[in-house]
Amino acid sequence: MPREEHADLPWFTEPPQVALPMAGVDHLRRVLSPTELALYRVVTRDAPRFPELGHRYRQVMELRVHVLGRYLSRWAPSQGWKVADPCSMASTFVAMLGRDLFEDALHGVREPDDKEIADRARVAADQLMTLLESGVG
Repeated sequence: MPREEHADLPWFTEPPQVALPMAGVDHLRRVLSPTELALYRVVTRDAPRFPELGHRYRQVMELRVHVLGRYLSRWAPSQGWKVADPCSMASTFVAMLGRDLFEDALHGVREPDDKEIADRARVAADQLMTLLESGVG
């Protein structure tokens, strides 16, 4: 039996109204985890001396955006979205998610709780849906 595309991502097969908030929570939990924050600090500190480190980190982040872009492409026809650049829209979603949460966590200002993460993911998902439904894409 062939493996379902991105079967490790429970949101990938869900409709957008369900999937986008789930994807947002998944993304935020990942980038706000202590391990990811520590990795980001190391990469930021050492990339000037070891450019390959920065390139590899960037590739991982771009892969995450690419997966979300594939999701948007997959649903565009059935939703009536005209998505010219799915990865750009995915990047927009990631930017709407992160806003101040990443900076605050990175600098030790505060750690968002599960409710704030879920709320931010829902708001960003709603904003992305509005953009997609209005033809901005």
